[in-house]
Formats: sequence, structure tokens, C-alpha cells
Amino acid sequence: MSRISFPIAAAFAALLIARVSATPVINEIMAHSAAVPENNAQEWIELYNNSPTATFNLTGWQFTKGVDFTFPNGTTLAPGAYLVVAANVVTFQQQHPGFAGTVIGGWLGTLSNSSEHVKLVDSLLATIDEVHYASEGEWGLRARGPLSFSHNGWIWVCDADGAAAAPELRGGKTFELRNPVLSAYDSGQNWGFSAANGGSPGAVNSIASANVAPLIKDVKHKPEIPHSTDPIVVSCNLHDEGTTATAALHWRLDGAGSFNTLAMSDTDGDGDVEATIPAQANLAIVEWYLSATDGTNTRTWPAPARTSDAGVAVETFGQVTNALVLVDNSDDANALFQAPGSQPIYRLIMTNTERAELATIGSTSGQEQSEASMNGTFISHDGTGVDTIYNASFRNRGTGSALGPPNNFHV
Repeated sequence: MSRISFPIAAAFAALLIARVSATPVINEIMAHSAAVPENNAQEWIELYNNSPTATFNLTGWQFTKGVDFTFPNGTTLAPGAYLVVAANVVTFQQQHPGFAGTVIGGWLGTLSNSSEHVKLVDSLLATIDEVHYASEGEWGLRARGPLSFSHNGWIWVCDADGAAAAPELRGGKTFELRNPVLSAYDSGQNWGFSAANGGSPGAVNSIASANVAPLIKDVKHKPEIPHSTDPIVVSCNLHDEGTTATAALHWRLDGAGSFNTLAMSDTDGDGDVEATIPAQANLAIVEWYLSATDGTNTRTWPAPARTSDAGVAVETFGQVTNALVLVDNSDDANALFQAPGSQPIYRLIMTNTERAELATIGSTSGQEQSEASMNGTFISHDGTGVDTIYNASFRNRGTGSALGPPNNFHV
């Protein structure tokens, strides 16, 4: 996805025009049907031509990642048309007897249920579109988990993970693209689940919209492990159909009752919007999230989590599984104190409440086998750089060693 110089209207308009008229897009993916046992022959990928005028000759085009398939001679895609590429054409037609569109197929390989990189190239092997979907993160929903040895924790729910064993993962749906004007590259925020099991092949996606909430991309905070003298700069990149998108940073110290709100702006002209959390005391835990709006639609990152049990008449959601930062004045918090390539230091940052719950699980007989996972930020540094993962999951693990101390953790 191209980076936007925010908010330069002319440049953004040019980006959108190029995307609209450029090429077909991967529009819908059936990665895991509801069949039990799983039937990989029911997988399919749909392309959509969102150009109002151009017809594309797809002869020799290929899927080169995810599955292997070469489009046969004479394959075309007219303006506004859909094309389904199926793992097995006969199986697809049996599953969708009312389908009147074009379907080709017979690919090699299978789509992963949990994480896959699907890549479409033209006859010269130039990349046309690619999607890296998953069953977690921006592609899934954070939800309160089932009771496990007296603890609930958090799980990821993905309705496109069709026949998963857990009843929580009620599926048989497809991944659908919301707005083809916005680039699909690694943008789970621009995708969602089909309204009906089986998806919507050959038709407008059930969640299609010409105006979605701004995408919040490339989120990061600096420094990754701040000292008590360091302000914490949080930044992101916004992508929207228009040019009026704005963003805000919401932060609080762990345990505080309300969030502080700061407007974000592109103060240095690098295309990212940013805001700064004031320096905090040593060992303070800072909880934060971002919101973005175009004046009509609003999105938060991380997204709200489902706080109610699955299947209840009225589901509830809360902004409760957020990004976290730990202030640390110790020398080992600074990667510069490590020799390049040395043993990494891993940091599992949780709210005090969830850290205490995980400690209870790992130190209480009868609870140590709980698979309840806590939300947190994972940071690794080894003297050569720092890697940060937000919305990570931490749980107790082990068999003979499940009861600490010390405890083993599954990250």
C-alpha cells in the first residue's frame, strides 16, 4: 500500500484514481468451509474488476503463493465482472447450484485455515494483488474466552475459519473485501466476514461499502522501552477514500478510570500522524489505543473486544484489549547495552490485573492447566534491533512444569 502524504488532497486523489483503474483485485476468499471433515475441494478465490471501462486478458496470469494455478488461454474479466477460481470446479458448482457467473479452477495446494499469503501475478510475473489473511489480529475478533479452570482470558474468533472444533468459531463464511478502492495489501481492516455461510460468489460482497472508516496502519511507539525521562511518541499512517480523515491517541496509566485524548497530526511531514504521551515514572504501565474518523465512520485500533459470552442475544463490546508500554530505567532495557546478536531479552507487558491473574494460574494447584490467555505487548531486543508485537496472547503452559515457580509461558 502506498504511503499517503497526509493530508495532501491532490496526491491522495491520484492514488485512488490509480487504484480504481489499475487492475483486478482479490475480492473474496473461501479458505475453510463448514464441511466436517474438512473438504479442501470447497476452497475458492474470487477476483473482481472494479474498472468501469477496461477488460483484462488474464491468459497466463497465475496464483503463485497460497496455491498454484495458471489461468487458461482466453480468460478475460470485463468491467465490473467477477471471476471465481476454484480448487475444484465441479465441487464449487455443487456447493453453489444457483451460480451463473464464470468459474475456472483446478489448482494445486490448499489454503491454510489460519494464515496464508495469496499472490496474483500477470503473465510477466508482475504482482497484481496479494492478500495475507489470518484468523487473528486485524482479520479476527478478540473475545472473552470460555471458562478454563476458573479463568476466561481472551481468544481470537474468526467466522471464516469454517469447521473449527471450538463452537466459538462459528464459521463457513468467507473473507470479503469491503472497498476495492483502498488497496488490499495486508489490510485486514478492509476485510470482514460474509453475512451468509458460503459467501457471495459472483455478486456484490455482503459487506461492500464505498465509504469505510479510515484504515489505521503502521502503528508504532518510540522509544519501544522508554525511560522515565522519555516522552512516548505514538504514530500511525491513515488511508481513506477521502482527504479529511483525522486521528486521536487515547492513553491512561494502568488502573486509571478514564483515558486522556490527544489529537494526532503530521508534525514532521513524513506522512504519519503522531501524538506524544508525556514522560512517566519508572515501571509505569501505559495503556493506549487510537481512533480515526472521516466524519462519518470511526474506527479504533486495537478494535473493541467482545466482552460477552458467545451466542447471547445482545453481545457487548469494550475497548479493553489495548496496546501497552512499560517504562523501565534499567540498563537491560536499552538494546545498546547488549552485544549485537546476543541472547534476546523478551518482555511480556500486561496490565497489573492480568499479570496477577496469570501469576495466580501458574501458582495455584488445580488451575495451572488453564489455557486462559492474557492480552499484552511483546517486545524482543538483542542488540541489533527491537521487535514489537501488540495484541499478543500470553498463557501458562507446560505439563510437569506448569506449576511454578518458575513458569513456562506460551506467547
